[in-house]
Amino acid sequence: MTDHILKRFDEELDKLGNRILKMSALVQQQVTDAIDALLRGDVALAAQVIEGDDKVDLYDTKIEKHCMRLLALQAPVAMDLRTVLSALSVNRNLERMGDAAVNIAERIHLLQQHGDIVSRTHVREMGEVATAMIKDALTAFTEADVSIARSVVVRDNIIDEQDQQNFDLLTDIMRGHPDLVEAASHLLMISRNLERLADEATNIAEEAVFVADAKIVKHRGWGRPDRSEDGDVAAPAPAGE
Repeated sequence: MTDHILKRFDEELDKLGNRILKMSALVQQQVTDAIDALLRGDVALAAQVIEGDDKVDLYDTKIEKHCMRLLALQAPVAMDLRTVLSALSVNRNLERMGDAAVNIAERIHLLQQHGDIVSRTHVREMGEVATAMIKDALTAFTEADVSIARSVVVRDNIIDEQDQQNFDLLTDIMRGHPDLVEAASHLLMISRNLERLADEATNIAEEAVFVADAKIVKHRGWGRPDRSEDGDVAAPAPAGE
């Protein structure tokens, strides 16, 4: 009887993992398409991103119910419990990524005539870094790989800096060109959504650490160069070293 229960639980965990993988693939495609549509001014592709949001929401609901059912009926412990709890969190991160992709896509038709401004910002570079972070964060989570997770967290600083540079550039454009205020405002929101994508990738990477090492590293600066392994401020090296 016990073997049967354990086998059934393992099967349910595998099913949950497969659903996470499918939702991950869908969301990554949504993000990639939204960024491509922005850079090319492709309104048709942007519309596909918006239409695809229903599929993301459907996965969100299914995965959340699946996690709740496992927690309520199977009472997992140790790493199995961490896996289910983290899957629930990652599911929310993925759903928010889908929302960010849609938010980007919804503004593209308003920027068709402003490709010159788009090209002056760092949205292309932000998109490249964010999509790589998402891919690596999901790999870190599915493989419980702390080293990959750390590489994701470190890159979040790059996105933050580029978002600030976009803010400086676009506010300067708005001050000097009142006729471009609307376009610049939409680009500011797009930059902020790209920054949100990187934040969600960082959150997923931190869940990978929770699964692998049973450590909660959120909000502690874990993985950054000036932090210790547990997220505390690292002590300065002795003089002369």
